[in-house]
Formats: sequence, structure tokens, C-alpha cells
Amino acid sequence: MNNPITKVEIRPESSILTVLSHLNYKHWYAIAEFVDNSIQSYQNNKDKLRKLHGKGFKLRIEIKIDKDSETIEIIDNAAGLYAKDYQRAFRAASLPENNSGLSEFGMGMKSAACWFTWTWSVRSKALGEDVERSVWFDIKKISENNTEILPVTEIKTNPDLHFTVIRLESLGDKFPILKTYTKIRDHLSSIYRNYIRSDEVEIYFDDLETPLKYTDPNILTAPPADGSSNVPILWRRDIDFKIDSNRKVTGFVAIRQEGSTSHAGLALFRRGRLIYGSDDETYRPTEIFGKSNDFRYQRIFGELNLEGFDVSHTKDGFDWGDCESIFIEKLRDRLKEQPADFLIQAAKYRARPNKAILKKPVATEIKNIKKALSRPETKKELEKVRTPSQAELLIPRLGITGVETEDSINEEFKVKIDGSSFLVRVNIDTSITSNEWISVRDLEKTEYTKSDYGLEITLHIGHPVISGYLGKEQENLGFLIRLAVSLGLAEHKSQKTGLPTEIFHYWLNRIMKEVNLND
Repeated sequence: MNNPITKVEIRPESSILTVLSHLNYKHWYAIAEFVDNSIQSYQNNKDKLRKLHGKGFKLRIEIKIDKDSETIEIIDNAAGLYAKDYQRAFRAASLPENNSGLSEFGMGMKSAACWFTWTWSVRSKALGEDVERSVWFDIKKISENNTEILPVTEIKTNPDLHFTVIRLESLGDKFPILKTYTKIRDHLSSIYRNYIRSDEVEIYFDDLETPLKYTDPNILTAPPADGSSNVPILWRRDIDFKIDSNRKVTGFVAIRQEGSTSHAGLALFRRGRLIYGSDDETYRPTEIFGKSNDFRYQRIFGELNLEGFDVSHTKDGFDWGDCESIFIEKLRDRLKEQPADFLIQAAKYRARPNKAILKKPVATEIKNIKKALSRPETKKELEKVRTPSQAELLIPRLGITGVETEDSINEEFKVKIDGSSFLVRVNIDTSITSNEWISVRDLEKTEYTKSDYGLEITLHIGHPVISGYLGKEQENLGFLIRLAVSLGLAEHKSQKTGLPTEIFHYWLNRIMKEVNLND
């Protein structure tokens, strides 16, 4: 049996513990301090734990929330707190013997616990030792009495047991509200994604049945948007460069298949643990990502490991010194390397619109256009337009189409314009193979038996000219449909009357005006 531990010193001055409640923590970073200690204990004693339990042993960390008592417990099955480390563990800023891992400042558990509450305790059983030890903190009383020594309770138990339980009591306004739970889950999943991926660590928050998971975004596979090639490529690039002789950056940067305003960006790691860029708080320097309305801001993401860099004592940011600008410049240069410029791709690539999502707004827009074009004609305006000469009759059509594919959406409507009846078929082509942005063809008479004329007007929204104006959520689709219908009908009317420039422009302007009238 080890020599009994009956007390623990908490020097230097106990008053420093009261200051810790004012640290600039967020809930997930404070909880992460306890998770760090659990993972470090597991890593330091992995061989012992696997020898006892077998190679399939997993570290299990439970973060239990008790809403009624406003209590949080962090429980792990790591190797526990050994007698040799007991005194150091409870002294503020007492560095561990090995500070090259996740526990490096000797402040994590104390600072996080004191940030949450003034009342907390630690109960731990070290693997191979035959006693379980407990110590209680009441920071208010410690400060008032200038206490420097706390009693330790020991209970004899099975040497094969191993665990640590940290209990945070009476949290008050530091107790997380229900809507914060999701953010805590998402951030912890993001911070510890590497350990979760390894399948050696399971972290549970509130729900003790389902461990946290991290889902990697899909990476874009597409041809270069600059037209340099038609061959699709996977937009992922390995990163490996040095800042100086001591600092190095490795990892990858990629382009998301689906853009995300909140979750694109870089995640910056050190020693396998995320430091900056957790979940929706990613790192996005403007030199690479542009501003928030830039497509690069929504599409570029990556995971970078920074070696040799210092971090803040709360482990939520890097101490860049004078090298952040160098880091950004080197990373930007790497992303712009040929043959595939990631910054151009992220800025210019347009995702193929989803046909199912577009059906409803297309149908609604066609109804609006039909209603607008059914207004009484302003025939007096026609008298102002001269009759064309035969020399002015030649002009090319906007294009020829009529090939329907599984990528198209068709809507039809009938309308009278200055006494002539039209069947207008609007075709929205979502493919990315067309060389035209709009095309018009005359329908066969059998397709419009009860109308004077039949037209099919196709808007190719996969065309780069159009896709660039669709908007992030296709919010400009309605205007583009109105533009296509206006051009198609204006061309037809001008052709039938001889097609001088004045006639075409008249019909284009008039029909655009009509279809944009609001009811």
C-alpha cells in the first residue's frame, strides 16, 4: 500500500483561485480542460490499461448534466490520479513532469472548475493503487480563511479499479441552458475529432447512450471552373511547409461539395487537439477566404497541424507572435499552385441546381408571368413603331433547342398578346453541358393546336453566365425566368413583324415591363 495522503497543499496563494472565475472561457472550452486530462491519462497509461482489459479497451468520458441540482460530473475510466502526482495536481500553475501533451500548463482542471463554480470536488482511483482518494473545494471559504491546505479522504479498494470523477456543484448562471447543449456537443465533437476518428476514445455529453460523432464534409469533385480542363478532379491538397526552423504546418485544405456559411473554414490543431476553428468558429483570413459574401468563404475548409507554436493558457487560440502573416502568405501560395488554383475554383465554381428544389418556384413564377401578360394590351404604343423594310428582315434566332432530358423542368402557359394566342413552354435546363444561356424554338403545330403560335423557351441555368447570377439560394431564379420569357417572346414578335432593331427592343422592353408588374 502507498503511503497515505491526508492533506493536499493548494499554494501558491489561494486567492488566485477566486480570480479564475473571471477567465474568458466558453462552456465547451472549459469542459475540454477536463477531457484533455482524461485523454492524457489514457495516453500515458495505455499499455497498462490494455494489459488489464485487452487491446479493445476504449477510453470512455461521460459528461453528465443534472438540471435539477445544477450539477455537472465529468467521469472517465482512464488511469486515475496517482499518489506521486497528487500534490502537484491541486497547486495552481504547477507544471506536470511531461508537458509535451495535452496537459501542459498545470492549470486546466483548476481554472475550468473555478470558472464553473466555487464548489467542486475530485474523486479518483489510480490503476494499481489500493486506495480511492477524494478532495473538496469551496473557493469562497478557502479565500475567506486564506486556506492553503485541504484534507484528503482515502478509502481502501481494489487495485484494478481506475477512474476519475470531477463534480461541479451549484453552478448557478454558469449552468448551460438547454439550447446551449447542441453547441457544446458540436464543439466537443469538433475539438476532439481526431480522437473520435481513432476509435479509441468515446465522449458522451448528457446522453450516455450515444457517443459524440464527427461528420466530415464531402469534398468537391468537378472540372476546373476556369475552363482549363473538362476532367473532374478531387479538390483536396496536402499542405506541408515551414515557417522557420522551429515551426511547421502540415495537413490538408479542400473545397466543400456543398458550401456552408457557418462551417467552412480552417481548423487549426496542435498535438492532435483542435485549438482554433471549432465547429462554427472557424479560422478564415480574408486573404484566402475573402469577405462573408464571397463563395470562397463558404467553400474552402481544411485541417492544419501547427507544430512548434505556443497557445493561450485556455487553449482556444494561438500565440502567433509575428508569423501569422507569413503563415497566411505561404498557405495562400500553396493553394494557388498550378495546375489547379483552389482560390479560383472556390470563387467561380457553381454547384448544379437541385431539380427537385427548383420545381415549385419555377411553377409559381410561370403563374405570375401568365397573369402579368394577360393584362389589356397597350395597342397605341404599337402605332409609334414603324413598319420595317425588306432589307431589315434578317436576324439570327437566339438558338435552337427542343431536346428534353432528365435534367429539365417544363412548365407551360397560354396567353394572348395583341390578339395573337401563344402556348409558351418554359424549359429550365439544369445540366452543365449547354453552350447557350437561352435558346428558343418554334413548336410543331401539333403541339399547340388551339393557339396561333407555340414557343419553347429554354433557360440553361447550368451555363456559367446564368449560374453566376442565380444567387446563393437561387433567389434570382424568378428574374432570370422572366428575362428568358421576355427575350423569347420579344424575338418572336419582332420576327413576325420584320425584325428591325426598334421592334425587337420595343417588345423586349414592353414584355419585361409587363412580367415585372406586381399585383
